Amino acid sequence: MNIFNGMPYLPEAVESVCNQSVRDIEIILVNDGSTDGSRDYLERLKDSRIRVFHQENSGTAVASNLALKHCRTPYIMRMDADDISLPNRVEVQLDFMKRNSEVGMAGAQAAWLGPNAVGKSIKLPTTHDAIWKALTEGHHAMVHATLMMRIEVIRGIGGYWEIPKLDDDTDMMLRMGEAAKLANIDQTLYHYRILQGSLSGAGMKRMRFSYDYSIELSRRRLSGLPSLTPEQYAEYRNTRSVWKRWNDPIDIHARRQYRMATEEIFSGKRIRGRLRLGWAALCSPKLTIQRLKRMLRKVSPQV
Repeated sequence: MNIFNGMPYLPEAVESVCNQSVRDIEIILVNDGSTDGSRDYLERLKDSRIRVFHQENSGTAVASNLALKHCRTPYIMRMDADDISLPNRVEVQLDFMKRNSEVGMAGAQAAWLGPNAVGKSIKLPTTHDAIWKALTEGHHAMVHATLMMRIEVIRGIGGYWEIPKLDDDTDMMLRMGEAAKLANIDQTLYHYRILQGSLSGAGMKRMRFSYDYSIELSRRRLSGLPSLTPEQYAEYRNTRSVWKRWNDPIDIHARRQYRMATEEIFSGKRIRGRLRLGWAALCSPKLTIQRLKRMLRKVSPQV
């Protein structure tokens, strides 16, 4: 678990891991230069299974690679500092990984967690081919915070990229998918907290660029083509058709509106959220149809 200013949700997140049905686990907590009460809370923890590391604020990738360096177990599981792992999460995912030796990384279904309610899970694909297709087409295919990975596979690909100002999870997922099979368990094992204002327009733009850049790097690796720096990829994007360049900010705006609508609905502002969802649909009908299809698929119940 990487932590940067995790209060007030950090204790609930840590407790959800400590209270897993599988007790024989190691809990690695990396404090990424928090300036709130997170460090004080971490230093008060007494559970012998917990190991805490502190670093200056360096970003999620550096914190993740620090955890990978110190991991002493055959599997590593991710967790965000403001979310909740359901009590049998480790048990279910560990059993799945042991029964499916070809799978290098397995996620799970996740339900939105708002201040007033827990929402339904959005159905994510479960097979490698379906996950890979969704990833390479730029769709949401795995929830990073739900992942369990074989330590030799994640270390074998070199861990997370450490490119400043770019998100690192999609690149890792694609490289893991090139090295081993991917899977999502068809069961809700995680509650993903949504916080109002958690993703700005600039943040959504950065996320979209990171995603598209990751996909292009994967395509080049599999095609035997030379890699590109982020700067070279930005120049390449500027050579696309006027229509594609014009559509980028509309797509980013629609995705942010959809995210904000979800936050509002689960914060009790249902009318405002539904109106915003309608606006997102007008901005990007195709994106909205994809989201609605996922929402309407059945997911195994929460346990």
